[in-house]
Amino acid sequence: MGWLSRIFGKTQAADAAEAAPAAEAVPIAPAVEAPPVELPLADTPAPASASADLAPEVEDEIEALRLPAIRLLPQTGQAVPEAPVSSLGGRPSLPEGMAWPEEDGRPMLFLAQINYAEMPVLEGYPTEGLLSVFLADDATQGCAFPSLDQVGFRSFHFADAGACVRRDASGAPQGADALSSPLRAAGVVLQGEAVTDLPGPALRETAALQKRLAEAEVAYDPAMLEARLAAGKAGAFSYGGYPVFAQGDVRQGPLRFHAKVLLQLGAWAEGDLSLGFGDGGAANLLIKPKDLGPLRFDKVLYHYDSY
Repeated sequence: MGWLSRIFGKTQAADAAEAAPAAEAVPIAPAVEAPPVELPLADTPAPASASADLAPEVEDEIEALRLPAIRLLPQTGQAVPEAPVSSLGGRPSLPEGMAWPEEDGRPMLFLAQINYAEMPVLEGYPTEGLLSVFLADDATQGCAFPSLDQVGFRSFHFADAGACVRRDASGAPQGADALSSPLRAAGVVLQGEAVTDLPGPALRETAALQKRLAEAEVAYDPAMLEARLAAGKAGAFSYGGYPVFAQGDVRQGPLRFHAKVLLQLGAWAEGDLSLGFGDGGAANLLIKPKDLGPLRFDKVLYHYDSY
């Protein structure tokens, strides 16, 4: 816990997550790029260039905000198998005999699925079963900004992932689609990696940090602080950690308890595969801690905004 928290007698309750794209590391030599390496959950250092002008006391406060998260990495070099692996777009894995989800009589669009058994362990989150997410086929991808009670979207937990089989969609999208046509058709495998995450500029945790710094009359460069936080983001796709908001934190009032990130999908593109909500925004599925343990995925909040 940092010195500002001790001065004001507060503890930083980092109970939410976000995910704008992680800043690329600056290469130190023209060598062949190294393969991805799993990051430790507690001691992921920030790039020196992002923290060079921040006082050690500010750095301590930033480090106290770190939360564990799972980064979801698209594996564009491999085809999505029939097995119920974690994937984005393409064909969902559904239990035998389950009807395709519909909204207002129209087939919904499959967004993504997470097979927890193949993911690194994240405290408080499932270690087995399948998260499966669908969105309404309409102009706003089912979002009422935000959406609750499974209106405009569906978030399922299938306890026996092995009993789920890939299913073909019942038709092409009729409304707006966050996924590009090739991604909608073929999908992409998602691989999990344990990392840490820091809050972004629009989050309540960042606002609280800035307030404490101002009250303590600690001088800092706002641009350097923003860069430092951006360098610590989990990535474009993730769960755990902090949500990503562009226009403001929706976790206010009665929605303030939706503190856990069940899934966060930001803007991403590689070749003809792309995903985007609005203009560079991100979609968040948030859940209350009391609902995450018993797997009440029907209690999820769904929201996206953009820049």
